[in-house]
Amino acid sequence: MKQIYEGYTLVTDLDGTMLYPIAKWRIVPPKTEAFLKRFTAGGGRLVLCTGRDLHFTEKVARIAGVPADFIATNGTVIKTGGKIIHNEYIPRHTIEELERKTLQIAPEVVFCLRHTGKRAHLVLNKQNKTEVRKFGSMYAKKFGRSANFSDLSPKNYQRALDYTNEIVLCLLDAVKVKKIHKLLNTEFADRLKSDIGTVFEINPFGQSKATGIRQLVDLYGLDTNKLYIAGDDVNDRAMFEAFNKNSFCIRHSRNADVQQLARYVVDEFCDIEQFLQGTAKTMNNE
Repeated sequence: MKQIYEGYTLVTDLDGTMLYPIAKWRIVPPKTEAFLKRFTAGGGRLVLCTGRDLHFTEKVARIAGVPADFIATNGTVIKTGGKIIHNEYIPRHTIEELERKTLQIAPEVVFCLRHTGKRAHLVLNKQNKTEVRKFGSMYAKKFGRSANFSDLSPKNYQRALDYTNEIVLCLLDAVKVKKIHKLLNTEFADRLKSDIGTVFEINPFGQSKATGIRQLVDLYGLDTNKLYIAGDDVNDRAMFEAFNKNSFCIRHSRNADVQQLARYVVDEFCDIEQFLQGTAKTMNNE
């Protein structure tokens, strides 16, 4: 196949972007899978850039049947060429302090730890059992699959405190969400970065999808004029702002301000192929 996409890089979020629209019984929509196979076969570099953990992100690439680099847990983990080149942890004492203070605000909060291992960790207690069920139902309706928090062992949770890349807080009470947001922006502003979408995604200060992309740009000398960015939610703001020239937001996004940050708005992820084809053909004919 002609290498029409040689030198092009496509960086995409997963939930709500590459995995939208929801395909019944499939994680990756068929049209998206076909597009990605054409793109990578044509010489393009694919980067999956997500708040999800590395294990899930690699699983998506295997299901789609395409080669990819990975920026997981909002820039705290980067894997390229089969090697993890960046792995930033949240200090144990910071996690313990945040857990203690959030539980004081909302005893029912689901406090989940993500890392590079196969299973995320949380402690299930009498207060948050109902919240887990409620959130699981809401998540399944939105994303078409279960929210598998996985490991419920208190012992493993304690171990995970030493290698956590991201804290995920799940809470449906809007008033308490605002209180936790205020807590993060006051007492933890110089230690943690937080994005609030469907859940709180909390990472080490200074880490974002944009910093992850920048590391790959510097490492490989990627042409930012041929760098395409796709996302849909608040944790995509940083990469829209840093790499705006060829940025795309999926139209379904509930966040109007996020749509405004992107240069283009498309109905589905696979619609980006039309832009890529037009640009690639023009540049190849120059």
